[in-house]
Amino acid sequence: MNGGGVPRWSATDGDREIRLDDGCGGGSRYPHVWLRNNCPCSSCASAGSGFRKQVIRDFRFSSTPTLFQIVCNDKLYVKWDDSHESTYDLQWLLERNFNEGQERHENQQVKWTAESFSAIFQSFKYEDVIKSDKTLLQWLETLTVYGISMIKSCGLEQDRVKELAGRVAFLKKTQYGETFKVEVNSDATNLAYRSTYLQLHTDLPYYEYTPGVILLHCIIQPESSGGESEVTDGLSVCDRLKEMDEDCYKTLSSVPVRWIDRGHDGGYNFHNVYVSPVIWLVPRRNG
Repeated sequence: MNGGGVPRWSATDGDREIRLDDGCGGGSRYPHVWLRNNCPCSSCASAGSGFRKQVIRDFRFSSTPTLFQIVCNDKLYVKWDDSHESTYDLQWLLERNFNEGQERHENQQVKWTAESFSAIFQSFKYEDVIKSDKTLLQWLETLTVYGISMIKSCGLEQDRVKELAGRVAFLKKTQYGETFKVEVNSDATNLAYRSTYLQLHTDLPYYEYTPGVILLHCIIQPESSGGESEVTDGLSVCDRLKEMDEDCYKTLSSVPVRWIDRGHDGGYNFHNVYVSPVIWLVPRRNG
């Protein structure tokens, strides 16, 4: 590293991989086959989208570099044994570090409890999320890490949920439509439309592809008692259950059960059924 604090990168050959060294003890490594498969040149990748043009049946898995070097301290140049040439942006490579424990995935989820909720609960202003990409990113990172947040000053317009969702992606349509009003209806089949207490639950478990985020816009707060919101962190609940009763945890995470929603809404009858364990486990990842 030079006096200005800028890393001085160098590249060395390892066991079927190229290793990058920043000159101050840090570095990363990249397998030959991965580098060749991710060549960003116009012959191998589509400009703009980055989609691979290489056909897998023609790909040489044994490709090895005959020459490689750091160029202008911000790019890695590689010449392959078939004379093909590749140039990689160092920042792009560093974001795809193969060192164990240093792989970069999405922001890691942080579990919370009732005691820590006030410390993790964050709120944002509606106009800021709509108009500022920086605030939008902060909000999305908060949702990813903690799974919950609040948007304030949304106004009373009923399409605000659509506008907010439109800043991110598309709305997923369910049997209740893209959006729906939660109003008391004594004839409704869904308990959400009743005036009785609604216990803690997970929404829409009868879908294989469930919405990633559910937006609730409170427009009117009745003067009568009730209507309080209760939330909990399902990940923390699972951890606690595993500590208290591991056999129960194993059962709930391995035995399939039927999730059913049957009723009538918006002029349609519906009967949804999905089979899965109560607790869905995903592979543990580093990073």
